[in-house]
Amino acid sequence: MDVILFAREQEDQLAQYYSELTAITRTKAICEILRMIGDAHANHRHILDAIAQTPSPILHLSRILTDGSALIRKMEQYGLSSSNASDSIELYQGIMDVELQIEQFYKEERCNLDAPFRKDIFMKLGREAHRHYILMHNLCELLTNQDTFFEDIEFQRTSKCKTSAC
Repeated sequence: MDVILFAREQEDQLAQYYSELTAITRTKAICEILRMIGDAHANHRHILDAIAQTPSPILHLSRILTDGSALIRKMEQYGLSSSNASDSIELYQGIMDVELQIEQFYKEERCNLDAPFRKDIFMKLGREAHRHYILMHNLCELLTNQDTFFEDIEFQRTSKCKTSAC
């Protein structure tokens, strides 16, 4: 299977998965974070379509980590419901694993691409997958440590992430 075709399918699946998570999530700020990440994956699909058809498309990556982190900070004002938190955490940890896998895929497969601009785009998409991972990691930390999470408002917890591709 063509690498770009496979990547497009993965991005479609991730966008759909985030849409499904948004539909079952009750907290408005978390829904917004999930929607932003899902929209970013849908945008990745369009980027991959462009690189399959054009010699050198322009890549616009999202501000997902900055915007999502700001929403998490705002959640302190509204409080969180801990109902279904453990179920949500399992789902979020599952998507974190997928984000790490897609990040690894982009890193490995960029070496097999022919054009330098395609390699560059795969590198950037891998970095964005890592940012999604960090955001979901912070969300899981928030849900498991609601009482102490906001003491570390600058998200120093990202040093605990499994990868260091930031």
